[in-house]
Amino acid sequence: MRLSEKRKTQLFLVQLMLPGVLLVGFFLVYPIAKSFVMSVTNWHLLRAADGHYFVGFYNFREFFGLTYLKKTFTVTALFELVSVVGTIGGGMLIALLLNKKFWGRTIIRGISMLPWAIPAFVVCQIFLLSFNGDYGMLSKFLTALFGMSSSSYLATEVPAFIVVSFIHIWKAFPFVSVMLLAALSTVPGDLYEAASIDGANKWRQFFSITLPSISPTVVTLVIMQAMASLRTFDIVYLLTEGGPNYATNVIGNDIYVNGFKLFKMGMASAEGVVLFVISMFFVIPYFMREGKEIS
Repeated sequence: MRLSEKRKTQLFLVQLMLPGVLLVGFFLVYPIAKSFVMSVTNWHLLRAADGHYFVGFYNFREFFGLTYLKKTFTVTALFELVSVVGTIGGGMLIALLLNKKFWGRTIIRGISMLPWAIPAFVVCQIFLLSFNGDYGMLSKFLTALFGMSSSSYLATEVPAFIVVSFIHIWKAFPFVSVMLLAALSTVPGDLYEAASIDGANKWRQFFSITLPSISPTVVTLVIMQAMASLRTFDIVYLLTEGGPNYATNVIGNDIYVNGFKLFKMGMASAEGVVLFVISMFFVIPYFMREGKEIS
């Protein structure tokens, strides 16, 4: 009787999990497996009628033989570093400001989420208009400040990289600030009162109380933002298409160009596999950390 009840419970749990497992399998596992299969074939959208033949590691050799590969990896790593530091730093600053009590705080909290809610296409179009040399306010301001012509911002390597990184950070930091704001609300106020009585200033309170208290959230956000930055391509493609001279050509953008502009899906899939392997360096520590917390 007990065994029968146990089997009923197990069957009930399987029934509850089955829809989720099927969805994950269809929308996650199958595309990843398909990418691995496509990466070892000569898959080309313009030659689909000829069939797709097994070519082994040819696509990977072609990818690692690209003349601009070193620059792409360098740009990707630098973009990753700047994006993570910028989003976490900016999100932390905004969260600390919005955590204080002042009139209109709720309205400002809502407004601060707008960059994250606006689609990337709209964000890029807004900034492109702002950089217009004829009527762009941002262009005129930067020209007066640095003396650069309006056509140089996205046509010169370093300024283009700075602009793309800034827009990515501007769009991503609201999510980070909301998560950090939620973490800050869990820090007991008594700790700050006791620290003030002991003579600790604001900086000491931040590094001794605030940061250690919200460190689990910070670590999680760092990993999440690192993964998000690694697969970024929309902002880069809409603003510069990876130029000038591959100065903003992160690997996500290169995958898109090879797959949907050059129609070399086998090559793009090989790059996707490489990106998948790189992503595991962020995913595995994240799940190991989550497993330790649960246990």
